[in-house]
Amino acid sequence: MKSEEQNAYALITGATGVIGKHFALTYAKRGMNLFLTGRGDERLAAVKADILKAAPDIEVVCFSCDLSDAGERDNLYEKIKASGVNVSRAVNVAGIDGEGPFRDFTAGQIRRMLRVNCEAAVEIASEIIRLNAAGGGGELKIITVSSLAAYFRMPLMALYSASKRLLYHFFLALKEELRGTGVSATLVLPGAVPTRPDIKERIEAQGFFGRISSTPPDVLAEKSIRKAERNKAVYVPGAFNKFLRTLSFIIPAGLVSKIAGARWRRAMRKK
Repeated sequence: MKSEEQNAYALITGATGVIGKHFALTYAKRGMNLFLTGRGDERLAAVKADILKAAPDIEVVCFSCDLSDAGERDNLYEKIKASGVNVSRAVNVAGIDGEGPFRDFTAGQIRRMLRVNCEAAVEIASEIIRLNAAGGGGELKIITVSSLAAYFRMPLMALYSASKRLLYHFFLALKEELRGTGVSATLVLPGAVPTRPDIKERIEAQGFFGRISSTPPDVLAEKSIRKAERNKAVYVPGAFNKFLRTLSFIIPAGLVSKIAGARWRRAMRKK
């Protein structure tokens, strides 16, 4: 029979994306078993193979799931229970971004973004906390990757920034609610992370400020995990991003919104 430590797993959503994969690799190199979920069995299998090359002694369980679908999320929870794994770390990475005039978003796009960015992240936290309690209430650390956009009202990214703001309020309140229980929540609020080609182009389109506000995905994963292990409530990577966060508390929100909107309009014209 496995010991409790040997049966400890890190659950990572969005594991087939660049950020999710780096979180998985970071935990794997620390010797932690993994429960990975993302879209597509083949993509998950490829991520698993890469991880086992770097850390051959751990166990990796994969389960394909579209987090925008409530039925598939229910199947995910059943799979976790059936696997008998002890989730002691959970990382909400899965998310959908989107820019452009809100009037151009379809109803389907709106539903999908809110379901993945908000509904799934909150619901997964609920299920993992419940499973933790049923298993005796051991240590559980939840990391949620939000965005620096949570601090700002952002024209042309209105829905995205609002969805990230929900995570900001929810997980900070949850952390306080769970104080002293052994369950801790850490909110990560990065600027841009160079992952997909279109995001890299977006960073370059913003010039100097785009570059100094971005964080490499491997650095983001490593430092986020370190902050979570210290029970840090909020982690904003990068000195410039911390400065921007401070400005959000000082400058009137309406003025910040105008500046952010002008910046995104310029960036979109350059693309």
